[in-house]
Amino acid sequence: MAQKNFHRLLAGFIIVVFAVLCTAPVSYARDLVVITENLLPGNYSCATGVCGFAPEIVKEIMARLGVDYKIELMPWKRGFAELSRKPGVALFQTGYTAERADKFLWCGPLGFATFSLFRSKLSNKPVPAFNAAKHLWIGTVADDVREQLLISKGFNKSKFTRTHGNNASIKNLELLLVNRTDLWITTLQEAQETVLSLQAQCKKPKSMSICSKILNIKPGDLLEPIYDIKKIYFYIAFSKGTSLKVVADWQKTLDGMKQDGTYEKIMKKNNYGEMYMTFDKPF
Repeated sequence: MAQKNFHRLLAGFIIVVFAVLCTAPVSYARDLVVITENLLPGNYSCATGVCGFAPEIVKEIMARLGVDYKIELMPWKRGFAELSRKPGVALFQTGYTAERADKFLWCGPLGFATFSLFRSKLSNKPVPAFNAAKHLWIGTVADDVREQLLISKGFNKSKFTRTHGNNASIKNLELLLVNRTDLWITTLQEAQETVLSLQAQCKKPKSMSICSKILNIKPGDLLEPIYDIKKIYFYIAFSKGTSLKVVADWQKTLDGMKQDGTYEKIMKKNNYGEMYMTFDKPF
């Protein structure tokens, strides 16, 4: 009799727990891992954690949904690997491409930018023809959307100088300025902000030997875009296996922020944010 009562109590407990989970708001999904990379100017490490217009948008979405996930900062290659192999992962800002479309779930867009090939104005090398540029060394970020874009345009991956880590943009700029690479694929906003960041590092003790060449030069006098590659929209990508309702609620919340003016306010108060701002619905 005691055993039978125990089983009844256990069954009742399971039913109650199941009912609570089923009726709980979508925000109860506590296992969501939210990741971004250190990539100026949209998202970057700061004294308070992670700053920039993209993290601010994501934090506002979470606040409206009643969740408070920690935003983890990690190198793009590692973050993209997490997104690709584990359910319950959100990675931003992820460039949307046809090749990635069916691999993830999407919320956005957060913004857009045009990727271009940049050369150093300190270099004495002539501007190459577009097809000739395909045979030059190009600085990229490993497994980033910009590599896909170059490959789709006929560039050879074996000519990519692939950088890793949270300072990939700084590394690419340094490689370009010391002629270890010929070109760098980036956006105008990222290029300008990376130059300013490197110049700030040059003001610290034990600065790099290259600093004497760049310290007092404006970004536009140091780098020159020579070919536009493609306009890309940036999203929050969710890994397969993530609740469709979670993704739908994030999208609905972002849409609401665009309608009530919050999105525009965030973009305009952040460096270069207004240049990334978009109300387009690409798909």
